[in-house]
Amino acid sequence: MTGRTQFKWLAALALVAACAALALPAAGQSSRATWSTPIVLGPGWWQSVAVDVRGTVHVAWYYVAPGTRESDVLFYAFRPLNGEFSVPRDVIYTGEGGYTVRNQVVTTSDGKLHVFYRDGTDHYFAQALIDQADWPIHWSTPQQLDAGYYVTLFADDQDILHAVSSAQGVNLRTQRITGQVVSLESDPCAFCADLIYRRSADNGRNWSQPQNLSNTIEGSEKPSMWQGPSGRLYVLWDEGFDWYIGRGERKSVGIVHSDDHGLTWSEPIFLDGDGRKPFNAAGAELADGSLLIVWRSANDADTNIYYQISTDLGATWTKAAPIGGIKARDVASAVLDDSELVTDMTGITHLFVAAFGDGSSPIDAPGLFHVEFRQNAWRTPQLIYQAEGNYPEWPRAAVGPQNDIHLTWFNRVGDQLQGENRKLYVMYSYRRPTLPNRPTQEFRPTEVPQPTATPVQRFQPTTTPFPTAVPIEQQVNVRTTSDLYAIQTLLSAVFVCLVLCGGVLALRGFRPRR
Repeated sequence: MTGRTQFKWLAALALVAACAALALPAAGQSSRATWSTPIVLGPGWWQSVAVDVRGTVHVAWYYVAPGTRESDVLFYAFRPLNGEFSVPRDVIYTGEGGYTVRNQVVTTSDGKLHVFYRDGTDHYFAQALIDQADWPIHWSTPQQLDAGYYVTLFADDQDILHAVSSAQGVNLRTQRITGQVVSLESDPCAFCADLIYRRSADNGRNWSQPQNLSNTIEGSEKPSMWQGPSGRLYVLWDEGFDWYIGRGERKSVGIVHSDDHGLTWSEPIFLDGDGRKPFNAAGAELADGSLLIVWRSANDADTNIYYQISTDLGATWTKAAPIGGIKARDVASAVLDDSELVTDMTGITHLFVAAFGDGSSPIDAPGLFHVEFRQNAWRTPQLIYQAEGNYPEWPRAAVGPQNDIHLTWFNRVGDQLQGENRKLYVMYSYRRPTLPNRPTQEFRPTEVPQPTATPVQRFQPTTTPFPTAVPIEQQVNVRTTSDLYAIQTLLSAVFVCLVLCGGVLALRGFRPRR
């Protein structure tokens, strides 16, 4: 073999080795390459996220402001398209006492940011222009809707607002069981919450009458709401247990749907997970109209995370099947947690869940996983975040206009839900766009409400009556000439002079004599 030939072979081998060296890191980074490095937005928890038509990300969360007396506030930060997050600000003060400010933010195409949040134990609605939402003074006067614990808010494709909240004591058990009236003391779920629904078609100025969606004597909590590709609306919740009052027992997942933008709702359908008592459920409508539900069991002995599919709006379901590569946390540490399902603009459904992996990680702590469901199969789970001694919870995601996905969660340092040493941080990561850039959309001009016409009472015109002349009984003929007028004037003057002279003479006649 000549020197030139050897050089060619060595060059070819070097090229192959270089390509292999470049390919190996790419394969090893496939689980994280599509997601940005997680960042901390600020201290707090129970966050919500929304993306407007311009691609701006909006995140709100509960924060306990330090001070002489700790205050419960709603924190807010935003991230413009391809920009950085703003400095978080407390835009709404809700009071004191450690009352959790549960919240949900949504945007509408007219350039407004809406929030449904918990203030003390009451639920309020407020809004602000998106370009002014980071200043407390620009938020509207809060409007109270009801009271309870959980809240969620959704804006559909017609900018109609839909609010769902949990309210305690709506359906007290009054029926007779085994011949005895169930008292509040013996009722296993007295004052357990029901889910109350309202809608507003005029940007939150007016709301419909409250409607009970769950309508059970059991606990109904953790409501979530979404709109499928078909335009159908869904509300999903955990049924049986009410964490806030500590009563009830986990039994099933409840779901209702609406085909007319919330004007009417179906009767609830309850999914019992083949007897496994599911909770921490999330749902999505697939591209073919099927309904996908993901949940975990209330039994600690069963660490699988399951999914089921229905092609007939919940009348029948496939058998519960586990999602490979992830395992559920213990029930006690996940009692307030939840999972999230969102469908992107290409029809791929994404699951976000705090769970343990396949055991290959040296870190003994749950991680935050992303799992894609496409072509009727689950892909390999992707680990987005994991750290020793940290517990990610409450993942919430929103899809942007370029098919980018924005994910938030809060991170609990330590394995205790409560305690003086508990540290809580709101985290953020995003999946980079997968669709070509599009021109930034503008907000639809706000529709100014038209003035209400003032009712004017109209009267039928009537003929105005003219006064009737009173007839004179005797006819008087007066004829005046210039000579007669002169004589009358002269006589009048003479008469006046006589009167004056008579008066003077009378006065002189009464003067006393000296």
